[in-house]
Amino acid sequence: MSEKYIKKSIKLSLELDRYLSKNSRILNNIPRGSSIIITKDGDKDFTRYSRSITKRSNEKFIEARKIGSKWQLKSLGVI
Repeated sequence: MSEKYIKKSIKLSLELDRYLSKNSRILNNIPRGSSIIITKDGDKDFTRYSRSITKRSNEKFIEARKIGSKWQLKSLGVI
């Protein structure tokens, strides 16, 4: 994992945290025990690496995708 990926991941994690704190009703749609992966519209390398994490686990995943200033959450199920 590169330093560039880590910095971008931390930045997006903080943005997602702020978004969820302002839109807390969304938290009800995240199944208990799920892990969240963060992807970014228009950043193929970051998204590819983030999604590769799901291939190494049997967990339920939610994809939090940053599209402009908005977030889209969708279930990736059990991979």
